[in-house]
Amino acid sequence: KAYRVDSLLGDELAKDASLWRRWQEDGVTERTSLSVDFSFYSTDESAAKELGESLRRAGMSQVEVRKTRTLLVLKGWTVSAIEEGTWSLEKLQDRSKTCCDLAAKHRARYEGCGAMMPDNAAA
Repeated sequence: KAYRVDSLLGDELAKDASLWRRWQEDGVTERTSLSVDFSFYSTDESAAKELGESLRRAGMSQVEVRKTRTLLVLKGWTVSAIEEGTWSLEKLQDRSKTCCDLAAKHRARYEGCGAMMPDNAAA
C-alpha cells in the first residue's frame, strides 16, 4: 500500500517543530552537530532494499534494512538511516519531506526521526 504524502506530511512537519523545540530545550542550536536517525517500515523486502539504496543516494549513512517478525507469522522490514551534521528546523523539515516522498515511492511508511543529545549540547 502506498501512503499519501500530502496527508502525512503536515503531521510530520508538526512533529518536527515539536521535536526541534525539545532539542532547543536540551541546548541544541543550529551549530550543534547531531546524528539524526530516520526510520521506515515496509511489508515488502524488495521495496525496503530499494528504499535503502535511495537513502544512500540521498546522502544518508549507516543505512540498514532488517527483517522483523510480529505475532510469529507476520514479517516486515525496518529501514533506518543516519544523517550527521548541524540542523535547523528548516533542514529537519526538508529532510522529512524527502523521507515522506521516498517512503511513498517505495511503498513504505516513514516512521519519523530522532537523535541522541550530545553531552555538551547544554554547554
